[in-house]
Amino acid sequence: MKLLGKVALVTGGSQGIGRGVALRLARDSADIVVAYRSHSEEAKETSAEIEAYGRRVVAFKADLSNRTEIDRLVSAAFGHFGSIDILVNNAGVEKKAPFWAVTEEGGDSRFERPAGRVMAVGNPPRCRRCGRFGAF
Repeated sequence: MKLLGKVALVTGGSQGIGRGVALRLARDSADIVVAYRSHSEEAKETSAEIEAYGRRVVAFKADLSNRTEIDRLVSAAFGHFGSIDILVNNAGVEKKAPFWAVTEEGGDSRFERPAGRVMAVGNPPRCRRCGRFGAF
């Protein structure tokens, strides 16, 4: 019951670490927004598991490299739940290639796109309480 009444938006929440974080937050009584880019079936499965914890959940498809889609995601989350109390910026870009085949340009794009959008998703004027930001 630690997070009862809180809403968490988890980017990349349909699989991997993001899925694990979303499920843990739901287990701690938070309602969840699962943001995903291309794994709709996994987003449905994650949502079903969150509902099994008795929590409210909604999944939204959004490409976080596109500012318009970020705005749409955040507006939809606020429209559905009324607030976002917790933001987990977990989304990433995965490009499968042998280690030695990754170029500096290609390798950098894995980090620039998601990291460059952290504040776009967590835009302080949109937050209910914006006194504290944390990262790990």
